[in-house]
Amino acid sequence: MKGLNNQDCLILMAVYNGEKYLREQLDSILAQTDNTWELIAQDDGSKDSSLSILEEYAGKDGRIHVRTNESGNHGPYQNYNVLINYARSLPARAFYLFADQDDRWDKDKLKTVNCSRP
Repeated sequence: MKGLNNQDCLILMAVYNGEKYLREQLDSILAQTDNTWELIAQDDGSKDSSLSILEEYAGKDGRIHVRTNESGNHGPYQNYNVLINYARSLPARAFYLFADQDDRWDKDKLKTVNCSRP
């Protein structure tokens, strides 16, 4: 995983077989009016093209980082648990947000939490 940029907002997304909606969610995050964020998406051994979609988006935007859950403990709870523990090892951020793989964010979602504090 390439180095993080330490933006104030860190978005965490646990992913498993999410190809049906994943692009729409990633596009909605990329379309945010506040762009002071980073995203760490962690794949939990998807059998579909989720991991390749994540890698594609990470290749296009340096704020997107991809990990795979290699803990041996799988499922939604464990995938988020591993991801949160990883985030704890990073420098502290002002805001932590969780994104579901099958969600779609309004374009001003991050503006409402004031990620780009003056």
